[in-house]
Amino acid sequence: MMLKGYQASEDLFHYCYYLTLGERFRGIAPERDQGMLRFLLVEGKKEVEEAMRLYEVRLEETRLPLLDEKAYKFLEYFSE
Repeated sequence: MMLKGYQASEDLFHYCYYLTLGERFRGIAPERDQGMLRFLLVEGKKEVEEAMRLYEVRLEETRLPLLDEKAYKFLEYFSE
């Protein structure tokens, strides 16, 4: 299975993991008086976004071209 031309790999797993973690960070809303939690949240978001960028670059390096759907139908037509 390919998603956006990315091959199934450990890099794709880590990218999806950090993407999910980033979405979970967005759902956290600390109260105004919880300064330490806000600091940890900001630093955590920054590190997760940095890791997402790193894995996205690594995925782009090994990305395969997307298959043309018309080509599949073309081959299917001639194989009958």
